[in-house]
Amino acid sequence: KVIYTVTQPEESTAWSGLAGRIDENMIRKLVSLNDQIFYVCGPPAMVDVMTETVKSMGIPDERIRTERFIGY
Repeated sequence: KVIYTVTQPEESTAWSGLAGRIDENMIRKLVSLNDQIFYVCGPPAMVDVMTETVKSMGIPDERIRTERFIGY
């Protein structure tokens, strides 16, 4: 399941999805934490922050997959 979110939707765009930075509250609201594998991909700084976020929620390393998009 993919859930799209944007940090700041353009005022001129009719965005009807989620808005705001992904944080622990958003994750807990949208995802069951039991046995899920978390895929985190994007710019390196975002991947690092999101990885630490899910780790702080008690998700073990073996259930976290990452890919850093270099060049941002």
